Amino acid sequence: MSCQVILRRATGHGPAAAAGKVELGYLFLPQAWGFGYAAEACTAALAWLDEELPGEPVVLFTQTANARSMRLAAKLGFTEAGRFDAYGAEQRFGLRPPATESDALTDDSQATTVAVEEPSGRRRTSSRS
Repeated sequence: MSCQVILRRATGHGPAAAAGKVELGYLFLPQAWGFGYAAEACTAALAWLDEELPGEPVVLFTQTANARSMRLAAKLGFTEAGRFDAYGAEQRFGLRPPATESDALTDDSQATTVAVEEPSGRRRTSSRS
């Protein structure tokens, strides 16, 4: 399975209001759709960003015709900041407000436990808050 999650500074491919802000981008091949991988990977990337650059707003661009991507953006906390045309289709400009220190202190929904079964049959778990 191939997927890509990118955090980078937005350049000129979106509205001027997005320029210079952190942009979240994601791409998952169809065989990975519907399993929650995108939500999990993007949540982890945003949690890392909140730790490394606290107070940083994040932007996201997605085609309005891509219903799954629009739902994911909403689930990740992005609200619509505008629409524009690019790449031959209408795009949604989403904005996720900066996380605050109090969000980090009171929101334990980011805690994740991962269980891995090794080929030997041994099971390992790791937790991350």
